[in-house]
Amino acid sequence: MEQIQRCLQLFNNDIEQRKGERNSLLNIIQEKEDELAKTNADEDLYQKVIKVFQLASVYARAQAKAIMENLVTNALACVYPDDMTFKIEMNPDKAEADLLVVSKYDDYIVENDPEDGDGGGVSDVVSLASRISLLESARPHQDGPLILDEPGKHLGALNRNLAPFLSMVTETFSRQIIMVTHDQFLADAANRSFFVTKKDGVSIVTNK
Repeated sequence: MEQIQRCLQLFNNDIEQRKGERNSLLNIIQEKEDELAKTNADEDLYQKVIKVFQLASVYARAQAKAIMENLVTNALACVYPDDMTFKIEMNPDKAEADLLVVSKYDDYIVENDPEDGDGGGVSDVVSLASRISLLESARPHQDGPLILDEPGKHLGALNRNLAPFLSMVTETFSRQIIMVTHDQFLADAANRSFFVTKKDGVSIVTNK
């Protein structure tokens, strides 16, 4: 009887130990299930956040596109007497876009690459206005003057039409423009201009 009782006690002890192990495993399983549920909830939240970012990206791209098209079109209208507009065609499959200048001739509409227009003059205007629009739409906002080196160098006589556009940029965005130019009309259109000459290898600056 004593031996049977000892065996029974050992059996009961083993059962209690296994119960403890079982309870410990059940607690671990419950913790993992809770972690899995939280992970699934986080994944659902992350997917929603990704969708919000994607929508925000599409909206921001559309806004940037509209701002650039409007500013470049205004620049073209200032410089050229023809009815010209600027258009950006986004490629939905690639992170790239086509830049087009649209001209109207009576009932005809012609779309060209900016580099093909007016011996490089159209490209000058599009490039200048595009850079300004990117600068002004950048976030965070970039302070400081806009420095230009010979803007509109391919415009020839139309270069004088660039002055009203640059004045509009200054007034609209409250940004100072510092410009280097050989064009006397652009120099005269500035609020303040300096005339630089070189004598015996030394630059001489005079205030006009």
